Amino acid sequence: MSRQQQLEALRAGFDAKDGGTRRQTARIRFGLDALDAHLPANGLVSGSHEVCAGGADLPHEAACVQLAAWLLGRARGPVIWALPRLTLFPPALAEAGLSPSRVVFAEAGDERDVLAVAEEALRHGGLAGVVCEASRLSLTASRRLQLAAEAGDVPCLVLRRWRKGQAPSAGTACATRWSVTARPSADPSGLPRTAFRLALTRCRGGRPAAWDTVLEPGREPGAPLCLRLADTVAGGQAEEAAGRPAA
Repeated sequence: MSRQQQLEALRAGFDAKDGGTRRQTARIRFGLDALDAHLPANGLVSGSHEVCAGGADLPHEAACVQLAAWLLGRARGPVIWALPRLTLFPPALAEAGLSPSRVVFAEAGDERDVLAVAEEALRHGGLAGVVCEASRLSLTASRRLQLAAEAGDVPCLVLRRWRKGQAPSAGTACATRWSVTARPSADPSGLPRTAFRLALTRCRGGRPAAWDTVLEPGREPGAPLCLRLADTVAGGQAEEAAGRPAA
């Protein structure tokens, strides 16, 4: 048996021992082919994922919250939302597709306790996801979140808000980093919709890209919100972000 054959047999033995769980599969999908296909696992896997406001203004932070609520609304199971103070408006989460009855709000008081609560929830497992609101995130803290999310097989969305006009720092161990920038929305139909630029600025095993998107009701009456490409990029091509957040 050649050296290559020995290595392949060894890898097969590892996969058989752990049931093949070493290859992560997507736990959350965006439902937008151009976006999901760009990600290594065709969606977000168990692990930590930064969702950063594209600016210091409230519309950008609101877009981050709406995106997180919408993504977890597409998954099944309870959600833990850890935050320093309860500043969320539960009916707004419901409008985004995440029923407040599925959410346990953990008001921790300060960001250090927020991170501790999120880490404990991730290790518990059995959740649709965990949201962790933290303006500051050190490399060590991000590594702990990443390891806890992988151990519990739960995706963690880390909402990074601007602090005193300063953008959230980069250089974390999160699997992906997203920048969400609210954009003007003009819909002649009058239907509710949210427009934003969704930029993937870091992706483990992938490459940066950006999409102009709208979050709007489905085509059928009473259908949940769905993510679509905005008219400006309706041709279906992702825009390369050159490794930095879009302006």
